[in-house]
Amino acid sequence: MVWADPDPTGGSEQAKARPFAIVSVDQLNRAGLGISLVVPFTRTDFSSALHLAVAPPEGGLGVRSFAMPEQLRVLSHERASRRVGTLRPGTLSDLLRRCRLLLRETD
Repeated sequence: MVWADPDPTGGSEQAKARPFAIVSVDQLNRAGLGISLVVPFTRTDFSSALHLAVAPPEGGLGVRSFAMPEQLRVLSHERASRRVGTLRPGTLSDLLRRCRLLLRETD
């Protein structure tokens, strides 16, 4: 988990500094490209079945927060200001499963 500022953003993208879960593989994170795939968190409960609630102190969160897999994005490492914590393996697995629900597989 990192704290990052995604601004500038556009449209319905989540704006403002917030925690992000890194969901990409280490090969990408360390490839020298300076990018990772991330999922932002929000403190707002939108009652979405897709969102994943995470209670503090997991992930270094200070308040109950919700991962938003529909907002999966690329984040430059330059936008990340600090590491904030780590998700438990089961929580990360659940988040990845929710991300995969949104990704198309070819037939």
